[in-house]
Amino acid sequence: GFIDEVRGDSIGGWTDDGPRNDIRNLVPVDCYFGSIGFKIIDPDQNGGKSCIVLSGPGKEYFPDNVNIKMSGEKLTHLYLLHATSTVPPYPVTVGQISVTYKNGDTNLVSIKSYQDVNNWWYPEDLPNAAVGWKGINFYSDIGLYVSKHKINPEPIKSIEIKTTQSGVWMIAAISGSMKDFPLPFQKTRITGKENLITSVSDPILEDNQVTWTGKTGAGKKIKFALCQDMENSFR
Repeated sequence: GFIDEVRGDSIGGWTDDGPRNDIRNLVPVDCYFGSIGFKIIDPDQNGGKSCIVLSGPGKEYFPDNVNIKMSGEKLTHLYLLHATSTVPPYPVTVGQISVTYKNGDTNLVSIKSYQDVNNWWYPEDLPNAAVGWKGINFYSDIGLYVSKHKINPEPIKSIEIKTTQSGVWMIAAISGSMKDFPLPFQKTRITGKENLITSVSDPILEDNQVTWTGKTGAGKKIKFALCQDMENSFR
């Protein structure tokens, strides 16, 4: 599920990091990102499960792969609503999608960080991934990426998703279509001197959280927060 009440109990709940670092404000619903449709599964209606989380550093007890049985559907594109955690600060292959067709052929799709997906904290558009959903938890702005992957239009027998264990790979939803839908990337990006932070306010402590505001050269306000984490460390 997307909600995790107990940190590190090996049951899951997005990254199994407890209630302060889960994704509970992702509401189960049928939704669209541009023309791409996704179904966010309600764990209460699905045996407590709503997403796929594959193993990586620190979370080796998560599964390494998952196999989805298909019924001969023909698709030209797969669309993923997903994110990672604990990936290295350089591009790596996070995982692979192996599409097996009824005629015995296979299609292998590699999913790469900094191209198709990245960390769910502070998400930003990538060459093949647009930020499709944004939220917030105790520590950070959070989000999920939508990426697009071309496959062969043959009747599909199964789709296997497997991790390289370079990072924890989390998939909230998968969609497929015979159509090549464009990814609606953000229209505005943080570039240029007008977006540099030129001043900051004094910090204030409220509700056990230290917050302050920065102002850019164009006058835009940006809020920052320092949150207590674990025992004596802060983020």
